[in-house]
Amino acid sequence: AGKLLIEGLARIPTEAIHASEFIYGDPIVSPTDVVIGVSQSGATADTLQAVRLAKRIGALTIGINNRVGSALAREVGKGYGIYLHAGAEIAVASTKAFTAQVTVFALLALRLAQLRKTGDPERLLRIAKALENLPALIEQSLATQEQVASIAQEYAGASRVFCLGRGFAM
Repeated sequence: AGKLLIEGLARIPTEAIHASEFIYGDPIVSPTDVVIGVSQSGATADTLQAVRLAKRIGALTIGINNRVGSALAREVGKGYGIYLHAGAEIAVASTKAFTAQVTVFALLALRLAQLRKTGDPERLLRIAKALENLPALIEQSLATQEQVASIAQEYAGASRVFCLGRGFAM
C-alpha cells in the first residue's frame, strides 16, 4: 500500500520488500535512498537488521511503528520516527495498526506530492479530506459485523476461496 501511495501520488519510484529478504539478499541501496522500516511493535528483528544495514550503506532511515521509544525508534534516531499511536496491540496482526500504517503512508505520500508539486492539488485535497472521514468509515464497517459473520458461516466449509481485486481508488 505504501509503495502504491508514494508512487501514485508523489511519483517517486518505490520498492516494497520484506525485511528478511532485504537483509539476506544483496540490496541495491545507495546513500541517496530512503529506507522506511515498518514494524507494529518497533521490535521486529528482521526490520531492525534491515534498518541497520541501510544505515551502514548510508541511506536515510525512517521508522514507522506503534511504540514510542521502541528499538526501531531508537535505531532511526530522533526526528525520523513516525508513531502510529494506535493503542495497545492485542494481537500480532492488528487491524488498527495496519490501518494506521496505511494512513501514515497516505499522509506521507500526500506531503511528498505537495512538496514535489506532483498531481492535481484538488485531487490531493480530496484524498486528505477522505482520510478525515476514516473514523466514520471504520464505524460503518464495524456495523456490518453481523452480515460478515453470516457470510463467513455460509462459506466456512469452502475448500477454496479466490479474492480478486485491482489497486485501490484514490
